[in-house]
Amino acid sequence: MNRTESGKLFFEVFPTLKVEDGLKELFSDVQVTKVATNSMRTFLKVHLKSSHLIQKNQIYEMEHLIKLQLFPRSRLTIEIRENFELSGQYT
Repeated sequence: MNRTESGKLFFEVFPTLKVEDGLKELFSDVQVTKVATNSMRTFLKVHLKSSHLIQKNQIYEMEHLIKLQLFPRSRLTIEIRENFELSGQYT
């Protein structure tokens, strides 16, 4: 099942993005709930929902890879906003 209730899976939204296996596995079940840009198209915000924690340095690396591979010549700033829905074991 590829589609989720509240969005698409990360690699459905960014199907041409090439990442190492560790990052690919980490983001494979992450949902993209919203993608927004400003009117001048200089800023792209990607909202994610994940059922597991993703370290901030991995988020930054994914922002960098999106910019580098998908928008290499533009002055676009990429920001990923993560939201975690974790099990009760996390307090």
